[in-house]
Amino acid sequence: MKPTEQQLQKVDAYINKELPQDQRLIFEQEMALNPALAEYVSIAISAHKLLSDSDWPVQQNPDRQKEITALFTNKDAQDFAQKASQFLEQKQAGKKSLIGSRRSLLAIAAAAVLVIFVYVQFFTTPTMEQHYTNIVTWEELPTFATKSDGTSQALLAFEQNFAQANYKTVIGDAAKLLQMKDAPQVNVLLYQGAAQLELDLFDEALQTFKNITQTNTLDAHKGYWYIAMVYLKQGDKVKTKEALNKVVEDQSNFNAHLAQKLLKQL
Repeated sequence: MKPTEQQLQKVDAYINKELPQDQRLIFEQEMALNPALAEYVSIAISAHKLLSDSDWPVQQNPDRQKEITALFTNKDAQDFAQKASQFLEQKQAGKKSLIGSRRSLLAIAAAAVLVIFVYVQFFTTPTMEQHYTNIVTWEELPTFATKSDGTSQALLAFEQNFAQANYKTVIGDAAKLLQMKDAPQVNVLLYQGAAQLELDLFDEALQTFKNITQTNTLDAHKGYWYIAMVYLKQGDKVKTKEALNKVVEDQSNFNAHLAQKLLKQL
């Protein structure tokens, strides 16, 4: 019989010996009558034991323990463990188990898989390069699709070249567009700096983004964020933090909320 929601809510307390003795006895009787509940508890206990190892970072971060325990004992974890068990059972079909029952081994294996997932999600520290990859997508770059004056075709081609990763062409065309009176200077500079950064032309990208901060435009503050991204890609944590602190000085600055979040992660 499928465990009830009320029973599942008691698993965490049962594992941590927080249930009063009378309720603990009742819960154990329910497990004896419900194999599905008993198997789920077995998986949760296995996961709990693995997480209790003193070498696991969770032991160094008590504030996360309840969050992690909840992850193992909620409905999604049960479904995940069941699917993992089914997969492992298929892989083990025809092979005789050497230690204990197959179902017990599968339960422990499923719990181990979930532990690895939790470890990766909660306790691995991203590198500077990983932070950069996760944050910078260039989707926030402005589009020239709505431009209707004489520079329209040139700007659209400029944007398309960037989308197609023709970064050297973008850099060359930017110099030409910046000479046009009606071209949106800051937006062109943003594409130019982005192309330079994609090609790891760090000094050039820094100068381009600094030029943006010195313009007398409403978008001048965007330059501060991209300066931080240059240092982030370079792997310079100190300068990245300095640049991010400049961004968060004013919460109305471009990506100030992301800057605040990244500062905490660094």
